[in-house]
Amino acid sequence: MKHQESIQKMNQIIFTNSEEHSRIRIMFFSALIFVCLVVGFFQLQENTKTNSQSSTHSRPLLSYDTLIPAGYNLVPIDIANAENIQALIEDSAVVDLFIGGTEKNPKSKKVANQVRLLRAPKNPNLFAILCKRSMTETIMNHAGPFWVSVLNPDQKGTALAKKQKRMRIISSE
Repeated sequence: MKHQESIQKMNQIIFTNSEEHSRIRIMFFSALIFVCLVVGFFQLQENTKTNSQSSTHSRPLLSYDTLIPAGYNLVPIDIANAENIQALIEDSAVVDLFIGGTEKNPKSKKVANQVRLLRAPKNPNLFAILCKRSMTETIMNHAGPFWVSVLNPDQKGTALAKKQKRMRIISSE
């Protein structure tokens, strides 16, 4: 019974049009709107903090020029089999560089062993190799495009390809 009486009193306060009840309704709804605004403001602040923290932890744009080790150069190259290489690698790979054969000499020639091939971050269709400064001029002297052979990434080191000496076997029979 007491519960029903309190509900009836509440209904009288809410639904009667006396001046005092109107002020109470206005104050109640004003307080309710104020609480909603405060809660919404704090939710917005929390979301802004979360978004700023996640953006600082997200992958930043990669700029290779700040990552070049001392004594090395990043040399942009044209690759003859670029479409195939794009399908094989993500950002970088260890490769051997070859110069294609010419009409005079149809054999290909190895220019560099185990160099790091990097994909350009702003244009993924372009590539560069990371090589020692001493190798840069030698590689730049070769006219491109180069042919690339992808190697095992665990192989270390960078070297210019050296001509192998041929060994003759002379039998004295």
